[in-house]
Amino acid sequence: MFLFTIMPYLQSVGEALAAASEIWQIIDEVSENKSKTSESDTEETIKNLLGDIEFDNVHFSYPTRSEIKALSGLSFTALKGETTALVGNSGCGKSTCFQLLLGFYQPTLGAIRINRRSIDQYNLKWLRQSIGIVGQEPILFATTIFENIKYGCKDDKKNDVTMNEIVEAAKKANAHEFIMQLPNVTWF
Repeated sequence: MFLFTIMPYLQSVGEALAAASEIWQIIDEVSENKSKTSESDTEETIKNLLGDIEFDNVHFSYPTRSEIKALSGLSFTALKGETTALVGNSGCGKSTCFQLLLGFYQPTLGAIRINRRSIDQYNLKWLRQSIGIVGQEPILFATTIFENIKYGCKDDKKNDVTMNEIVEAAKKANAHEFIMQLPNVTWF
């Protein structure tokens, strides 16, 4: 009798175990893809990040849609000190390039390098903190300009951001002049 009462649940348990197995496989894959370097990257590593960004014959399909190629043989070099734009129709792979550059996914084939060094050799947390990306639709919070910029300036090691750092960040983003021309501009 007991067997008949649990029988309907066995299929659900089997499906849950299969899903758990897939989750653990993804977790293991992410662990394998973690950077080889330590949290305290050397000054040499920091200098290396300031070099060219190279996509070399990069192929990629998202794990959930492996039959669809998001990128197929993409090669380009963004040279240090030059402005490079990724332009194309919606869905052509622009955002995918940045997800790969930041190590959220690994290319199926090909290599991504910064200053001729594979991104796999960088500490992922440090790499992600060192690269700034503004999406097509930046998110602004319903608060002051100061608070919005402050939110983007925070890091794990520093909780407080000074007014000088806020102004400097606005200048680096080429937003300071625009902000100063706004009517009734208030930073706070």
